[in-house]
Amino acid sequence: MKVSVTCRGILENEAVSRDYIEEKLLKFKKYFDKPVEAHVVVALEKFRHNTEITMAVGRYSFFAMAEAKNSRAAFDEAVDKLERQIKKRMEKDRESKDSIRTVDETKDVTEDETVEE
Repeated sequence: MKVSVTCRGILENEAVSRDYIEEKLLKFKKYFDKPVEAHVVVALEKFRHNTEITMAVGRYSFFAMAEAKNSRAAFDEAVDKLERQIKKRMEKDRESKDSIRTVDETKDVTEDETVEE
C-alpha cells in the first residue's frame, strides 16, 4: 500500500503520526487484491482540524473528509466514513455478481427443458 501524507498549516510532529495513519489504512488491504494508493491531507484552519483521505484502487476511487477538535479524532472519523463507503461498494459488487449467476443458471435450466421436449 502506497500512502502519502500532506500537512497544511500544522507541523508534522503535531499532526497524526505517519505510523498511526499507515496502521489504520492497512486494514483496507483485506478488501482489495489490487495495489492501493492513499493520500491523506491533515490541515489546521484556525481551531478546526480537517482530514481528507483519497484512496484509489483499480477502477474505484474513494474519498472521505472529516473535521474535529484534534487531528487524531478527525482522522479516525474519516477512516470510519471511508470504511462504510468501501463496504457498501463491495456489497453492491457482490449483489451484482450474484444476480449475474442467477440469470446464467436460469438460462441453463430453460435450455435443458427445451431440449428434453
